[in-house]
Amino acid sequence: MFAGFWDQNYTFLTLGFVKNTLSWAGQPGSEVADKNNVRMPKITIMTFIRLLTPFEHLMLMDMRQNYPMCFFLEMRLAGPLHRQQFAAAVLSASARHPQTQMRVGYCRGRPVWLAPDQTPTVEWVDEATAAPAVLWQPIDLRRESGVRFIVIAEPSHRWRVVLQVHHSVCDGLAAVEYFGDLWACYSAATPAAFRSPDRLARRARAPTAPLATGSHLTHESLAFARFFPEKLARPGTTTAAAHASLSNPLRTPYETFEFSSVFSLALRNAASRASVTLNDVVIAAVMQALLAWNAAAGHPSKRIRVNMPVSLRSPGTRGPACNDMGYAFLDRTSDDCTSFCRLTLSIATASRWIQANRAAEWFLDTLAVLSTRPWLLWLITRLPICLSTAVVSNLGNVTPRLRARAHPPGHADPYAQPIADGKQVPDQWNVAADLQVTGMWAVPPIRPGTRAAVGVTTYGGRLHIAVLCDTKSLGHNSTAALALMIQDALQHAAVGSSAVTQH
Repeated sequence: MFAGFWDQNYTFLTLGFVKNTLSWAGQPGSEVADKNNVRMPKITIMTFIRLLTPFEHLMLMDMRQNYPMCFFLEMRLAGPLHRQQFAAAVLSASARHPQTQMRVGYCRGRPVWLAPDQTPTVEWVDEATAAPAVLWQPIDLRRESGVRFIVIAEPSHRWRVVLQVHHSVCDGLAAVEYFGDLWACYSAATPAAFRSPDRLARRARAPTAPLATGSHLTHESLAFARFFPEKLARPGTTTAAAHASLSNPLRTPYETFEFSSVFSLALRNAASRASVTLNDVVIAAVMQALLAWNAAAGHPSKRIRVNMPVSLRSPGTRGPACNDMGYAFLDRTSDDCTSFCRLTLSIATASRWIQANRAAEWFLDTLAVLSTRPWLLWLITRLPICLSTAVVSNLGNVTPRLRARAHPPGHADPYAQPIADGKQVPDQWNVAADLQVTGMWAVPPIRPGTRAAVGVTTYGGRLHIAVLCDTKSLGHNSTAALALMIQDALQHAAVGSSAVTQH
């Protein structure tokens, strides 16, 4: 058996292994014969790229029917979207990101990425046509690409392009760049060159990163194990309107909302004056919303934990889609959350410590140890305990990653920003002369026990929020209800963030 690897330019080097099949006569193509007509097993050549990383393996093992371990990116557009041009762009962009074209196979019991042989599927739907059965369903990496597009046509040349991605394939930032490359290909522009000098090293360990000592890992592991976060509780009632919404097959599994550019700017300015980040404010608001949810459900919580995905990329990195991230966990008691000011400041302190100590890599160190015993990794994913109350992922301002592309020499970017009232609209983007991106949302996956996921992006100066809930556990209207509570909490956070400045 041979392994595949990446070279410094991220070109795949493909080697293979030979596997004897157990099929025999009576099955066409199942055997070959030598000159003496002696039956021999057929030799099958299977090419693969590399073993799955421990993180990718975890995402694969943690998948199940009701928890498909897929995240969603949704882009809304205004203008004509040409079907054949879009399909060609998907092919071109996917060629730059080979992992979007791969399936997962197994070699000696270990999952491996097979050589690219799949094209991401594109489903075109509207209210007049029957929705395909595959809509919003889990992705089976053994049989298909881990990437699926759902293009929903709406009246007046409005579109919702949803990218569904199995988390074993890549992380959210990589998916945003893949989306950006797709639109560059759509508009016949040249996608941005890959810039990833440190990426290969980080797959094993970044040489400049401080190694997590045994005492550090032991301390953090014990702290994690001793804190028992509580799940979101199921409300006692559901609404008829929520059940009626289930009849709409085009309804996404998540809810979205956005804040105006004026409100978003005020929230960012208030956070800046308080020496905290917008992410700190959002996580504090979500924590208070989670506590309010359980209190309203009649099950007040004493302990909550938020799983915070952390990118491990170096600034300016851009490369083929993959996972380059870790997890950090923020534990708080209900008493810690009574004051929004103190809660926000404590989260800001913790976030700085996580970044300074690269603590999110400790999660990968732990996975690397567990992955040496795959049965142990599988067992942990099946434990009937709540590992996190919710996950909150912030992709930041997505515009630079979408627009990072080159244009022909001597030509300016004619589609960089739309024009309104004779002025350029800041931080927005036209993917073609007549096709404008009006908004972009993202939401991470959920798993058993972690019953809510919140995705945060900024586009066009506006804060975009997407919420995904475990409707099997919380009820059919839980996603919309929790989204309203988070929206209300963030509106109150604007006042609370101003108070932090005076704290």
